Amino acid sequence: MKKQTNDNSSKDVATPKPEGHFTTASTHYVNRLKSIERILTGSKNLDHLLCGGVETNAVTQFYGAPSSGKTQICHTLCARVPQDKSKGGVRGKSIYIDTEGTFRPERIASIAMARGFDSDMTLDNVILAEAADSAQQEGIV
Repeated sequence: MKKQTNDNSSKDVATPKPEGHFTTASTHYVNRLKSIERILTGSKNLDHLLCGGVETNAVTQFYGAPSSGKTQICHTLCARVPQDKSKGGVRGKSIYIDTEGTFRPERIASIAMARGFDSDMTLDNVILAEAADSAQQEGIV
């Protein structure tokens, strides 16, 4: 690219290159779908509602009335995540953001043992973050 200067001479100027990598929306969509894995919740009905389980590479929020099973689902997911796909997991780690002081590692261990999983390995793959207020919660996410 040539740039015209005030004295009617030309100078070579590098063309600025855009940051990042360009792709089509279609390609991006297909690649995103390929990268998503699903973690089974332990409930066939809930897994069906979630189109096969809880998505990876996403934030999933469970909400509902007290004693509706939110904590139980989260503890079960923590037990499943480090397992291989044949056991409903993704061989990964989970981040448990505790906003109400309901995190119970002993419950996760008992869920893991009841399903035949190694409870020590399971607990080693759960990362706990405690948030006292919504600002801390947003910062963690």
